[in-house]
Amino acid sequence: MNSDSPSRAFILHKREYRETSYLVDAFCVGQGKVSFVAKGVRSAKSGLKSLLQPFQPVELQFYGKHQLKNLAACESVGRSINLQGKSLYCGLYLNELLNRLLLSDYPCDELFEHYQQSLLQLAAGNDLEPVLREFELNLLQDLGYGFDFSADATQNAIAPDGTYQWIAEQGFVPVYATQQLKHVFIGADLLAVAGFDWTASSMSAAKLLCRMALQPLLGSKPLKSRELFMRENS
Repeated sequence: MNSDSPSRAFILHKREYRETSYLVDAFCVGQGKVSFVAKGVRSAKSGLKSLLQPFQPVELQFYGKHQLKNLAACESVGRSINLQGKSLYCGLYLNELLNRLLLSDYPCDELFEHYQQSLLQLAAGNDLEPVLREFELNLLQDLGYGFDFSADATQNAIAPDGTYQWIAEQGFVPVYATQQLKHVFIGADLLAVAGFDWTASSMSAAKLLCRMALQPLLGSKPLKSRELFMRENS
């Protein structure tokens, strides 16, 4: 049996497969998203079931030549990151974004580090909104859909007192403040978002920007983590 080299990883999603196995999606260093079969781990004799959990740092090793791999080995490489309450829903949201948007076998090691740091910040009780917005911005950047805050669509520097609309494939298009337009951004807020300088105004701008950019990538299928959060907090 020829196996790949071990990779640090986090489990993004799993579902039952046949009588004793799981189909698992993981985010792995050096490999990106990897889908694999974990055979027999649901049996009483297996000690791996407790490791194949979200937010548990593990080292995974696979074998197989096809896109759907088989699990060869799994070891813990740290304590599980304990998320509770709203932080748990935020962690599930990050997992769902990654699982739906990451490409198979496309390494995103810098994003992996951003993800791990985001989980640690959530576990530490940091303000949730900045953690989510910074992760979304980093995710979009790594996927090739990041925002260019260095200049507007006319190649002029973004002016703090300017007003802009964001249009995909064009960027930040200058508009007149007197125009009756939806989703207009103030230049000062855009510059603050670029520097992760969070105020109520820049946070609101970042949330809207990320939602506008993520929506076409996610498609019409609703996010289960968002539905779960709304149901539990209604």
